[in-house]
This record gives sequence, C-alpha cells and structure tokens, in this order.
Amino acid sequence: MKFSWDDVEQLGKRVADTLYDAADTVGKKTGEVVETQKLKNQIYTMRRENAKDWLEMGRSLYEAYKNGKAHSEDFHEICEKIREREEEILACEKKVSEMKGETRCANCHETVQKGMNFCPFCGTKVDIFEEEDDVSEEAIAEEAAAAEEEIFEEENLEEIRAAYEQSLANAVSSLEGKEGDL
Repeated sequence: MKFSWDDVEQLGKRVADTLYDAADTVGKKTGEVVETQKLKNQIYTMRRENAKDWLEMGRSLYEAYKNGKAHSEDFHEICEKIREREEEILACEKKVSEMKGETRCANCHETVQKGMNFCPFCGTKVDIFEEEDDVSEEAIAEEAAAAEEEIFEEENLEEIRAAYEQSLANAVSSLEGKEGDL
C-alpha cells in the first residue's frame, strides 16, 4: 500500500490536533481538581478555627465558673464567629457537592450521592432538580476557561504542538526519497 506525502501530513495534523485536545481536556479536569481542593482546604481551616474557639470558650467558661462570674454574654462574640464559619463551611461543602453532582438532604443535611432518590441517612425522599442545560454548560465552560488559564498557559500548549510538528517534520524528511516504499 502506498501513501502520499499528503496522507502522512494529514495523519500528522490529526495526531497533533488530538494531542492538543487531550492537553486541553487535562487542563480542564486539573482545574476542577484544584478548585475542589481549595474548597476542602478552606473547610478544614474553618473547622480548625472553630475548634480553637470552642476550646477558648470552654476555658473561659470554666474560669468564669471558678470565679463565680459565668455570663453567657461573654461568649456572644465567639459564638457569632463560630456560627459565621459554620455557614461558610456549609457553602463550601455545597460547592464541592455541586461539582461532584451531589445534593444535600433537606431533612438531615447529609450529602446524598448523584442518582439517589432517598437519603441513605434518614430515608427522606430527595428532591432532584435539574438545571437548564444552557446555564450549566455555560457555567462549566466559564469555570473550565478560568481553570485552563491558571493551570496551562496557551504558550505551553503551543510549545507542545510546535515540538510535535517539528518531530513529525523530521520523520517526514527522513522518509524523503522512500515515497514508493511506504
């Protein structure tokens, strides 16, 4: 079977395009992983801060108790900080769940995996809502574009493509004069 230079060139371009698309997909997925990890780190940090405040509140309450001066007003500021962080934690956990396609049970607030009709923790029927495809595709496209900019700069992809095309050109030039042998 004989191949022309055009056939070899077409094959090379298809392979280069495939590599470019694969690098693009990897960039998008990497962006999703990075965003999820950032949210998980925020959740961990806020929980750690809450634990510190609970410890401080316990110490203060005990000291006030020992001195006979225990007042609930003393703990209002600490409790308010804890409440605010708990709200932030729920918001971050919701974002992580949405990224994974999960939802939260309206009754017990536990995470329910995608595709489940009932909460495995309390048995409550899960209300499954579907977003409009246009909105979700647009949001996904925006997030992917932002992640791609952070992780893979276009220069790097162009360098990969250029290196591959140079490699292909070298291979083609080594085949010069052997056109009939292909």
